[in-house]
Amino acid sequence: INNIRKTSKFAYKYLDVVLIAIFNCILIVKTVITEITYDEAYTFLNYVITDDVFNIGIANNHLLNTLLMWFTTKFSYSELFIRLPNLISGIIYSYYVYLILKHKPYKYLGYSIFLTNPYILDYFTIARGYGLSVLLMFLASFFYLETHGKRILLPVLLISLATLSYHPLVIFLIIFWIFNIKNLVVELSNIKFILISFLLFLYIAIIVYILFNITSTGKPLFSIQYLSLPNLIFTGFGFEQLYVSNNYLMTYLSKIIFFLPLLLVSRFKYYQKIFLLISYCSVVLLYLIPFILEKPYPLLRTILPFIAPLLILFYYAASNFFNLLKRGYRLPLIIIIISTLTVNAILQV
Repeated sequence: INNIRKTSKFAYKYLDVVLIAIFNCILIVKTVITEITYDEAYTFLNYVITDDVFNIGIANNHLLNTLLMWFTTKFSYSELFIRLPNLISGIIYSYYVYLILKHKPYKYLGYSIFLTNPYILDYFTIARGYGLSVLLMFLASFFYLETHGKRILLPVLLISLATLSYHPLVIFLIIFWIFNIKNLVVELSNIKFILISFLLFLYIAIIVYILFNITSTGKPLFSIQYLSLPNLIFTGFGFEQLYVSNNYLMTYLSKIIFFLPLLLVSRFKYYQKIFLLISYCSVVLLYLIPFILEKPYPLLRTILPFIAPLLILFYYAASNFFNLLKRGYRLPLIIIIISTLTVNAILQV
């Protein structure tokens, strides 16, 4: 009995490491064995091997990803090296998930939330800009929330890099800057604030120009032309589809993931409320701006980089929710959520 207890304690102590190792093993194996996709091949043949990295003609060129791919393929043209920037991003992502959760309550619920989304698993193993953007947005969210919204420069830098990898994130960058101007003025001197604001304005103007260029008439674009408001709301602004759910339980859970932070916003701390407002305003504008400008709407992978802040907010909301429940109800519900997310991820992999 003593040996069993010691073994159980040992297994529980290192379960975090095992979960992160499994996640990374899946990423590595999938990176190596998955056949090259059309978009990856197009990026490699048109921008990387030709040294034409900064060609911004169409949406296929995710600049940061292309630049990193240009560097890694100096060593080899294999799928592993083509996809290495995103694979490394996935490994870093899992490490920071571990850092966030190791001293937090309901940490295994957290692992299931952060590590089981099928699209996140997929795009950390494909040479596109989405995986890099997920990591950078996750890190920006992490550093902002961990510093209670008081350190703004690092999140701004990370979001800017994410925008370089996936340009529509400029919406998030603009809103984040607006909502945190007061904190940034406190953090910087007047001269530094004016200089950084000016440079950021120029950067945003360039990204907006690129967006208008790649979405102009006749340019190939992965998007949808028509979208009804009821369907948009019912599917959690498209985030439900990122779980590729094959059963009603996962379908309803994916809706809860999107809406629970809104329902429990009163339980959040001030800086968490600000971040929630930034995140959900960005998602709404992601669809409202194309409606106003008569541009195609984002779909599936094109909304993936916006999921990282929402997953963190859902973890906080779920933790607050379970704190309100009696002990007898917590464990069964947590087991259902973990099992549903994990089984769904396994089926998709």
